[in-house]
Amino acid sequence: MAGLKFRILKSFWLLLAFSLFIRQAYIFGLYTLSVLIHESAHYFVAKKCGYKCNCIAVSAFGAVLYGEFDSVDNRDGVKIALAGPAANAVCALVFVALWWMFPALYVFSQPFVAANVSLCLINLLPAYPLDGGRVFVSLLSAKTDYAKALKVSKILSVALSGALFFVFLCMCFAGVPNFSLGLFAVFVLSAGLSETKGEIFSKQIVFEVYKKRLDRGVEKKTLVFSEEATLKSVAKRMSHHFVYRIEVVEAKDGEVKKVFSHAQFLNLLSSHALDTPLKELL
Repeated sequence: MAGLKFRILKSFWLLLAFSLFIRQAYIFGLYTLSVLIHESAHYFVAKKCGYKCNCIAVSAFGAVLYGEFDSVDNRDGVKIALAGPAANAVCALVFVALWWMFPALYVFSQPFVAANVSLCLINLLPAYPLDGGRVFVSLLSAKTDYAKALKVSKILSVALSGALFFVFLCMCFAGVPNFSLGLFAVFVLSAGLSETKGEIFSKQIVFEVYKKRLDRGVEKKTLVFSEEATLKSVAKRMSHHFVYRIEVVEAKDGEVKKVFSHAQFLNLLSSHALDTPLKELL
């Protein structure tokens, strides 16, 4: 992991101090180790797929791997996302197997197994930006455009957060409140309602991704629009997973009036307003 930086945020130290105060530092350490194993798996698979990883940020809410992932294609995205839960599952299975040979290990390692199992299962939920949500978006964006896939995933995230919060309220009324579940429901809701770069067309991102993607090879698609369509309407249909050929046709008979290559269209985006009709560019 040479060159990878680690950032430890203030919330991590606060949670560590609280764990020491309530004499649960050992449990805290095991959960932190499980989280680092999870993110390290993301890192190794991302590096193997050829992506640059910059740092892992550790906070009270877990850890996040940061890198140049705007150009990740669908297949690589699934591999990277599943690597974390898979690593946690393997760790849990290894220690469960060790219990059969060395039963005395159970007392010391049971919290570690529980941490890995919970991280694996929680991250497989189809809620963005959890790993399961990223897998869902990658698979769905192979069938439709990225913005639509992300929108569907976020709707699922909001629905899931509502269901989790309902369970939390039921547990409160039953006299056994689980505040971790309530906080997790709020986290999923905030992630589902938050705005992400994938939903907003960004000229800078498209240019950078276009150059990076060509180095690894990319699938080509054709988009057909009438003369009345705007640059914005075309841009909204574009995904960084593909290179495009844009055909502008006459609305009445479908005759092709103009064909733009991907590079030509990017140049138009850099020099014209997004609400410019295509007919003005013919």
